[in-house]
Amino acid sequence: MNILFVCDTNTIKGPIAEALAHTYFLPDIKVLSAGLTPGPSIHPRAIFTLKELDIDVKNTSTRGFADLPEEFARNIDHVIILNIEDIEIPTSIKAKNRTKWFILDPSKGLESQLHEEFQMIRDEIADRIKDLSETL
Repeated sequence: MNILFVCDTNTIKGPIAEALAHTYFLPDIKVLSAGLTPGPSIHPRAIFTLKELDIDVKNTSTRGFADLPEEFARNIDHVIILNIEDIEIPTSIKAKNRTKWFILDPSKGLESQLHEEFQMIRDEIADRIKDLSETL
């Protein structure tokens, strides 16, 4: 089974979802994330927030749709969109199921509250992934 998490830049929500899914899903479920316009690197607060759970993503790169392995991209079972806004997924990305999780962008908060915002988003995504893992 192949699951793709999609967001705008693949710098925060996508990498968090991908890392948590690798933690909670069975090993035979392949998980990747991609963004419409991938940013240069994963957001430092996303890296730190995952490190709090002993998940290390500091050597992980952001990814766009063109960066997905061809075999994976042709055989996606679930696309999970992590944005509030609509995202136009390329027509080349086919999936049996599409789901939208309305996840806020934690980097848009007040500087003094960013750490808590990132933790809340991480925990919300973790809860949804745990729920999803029970249905796969």
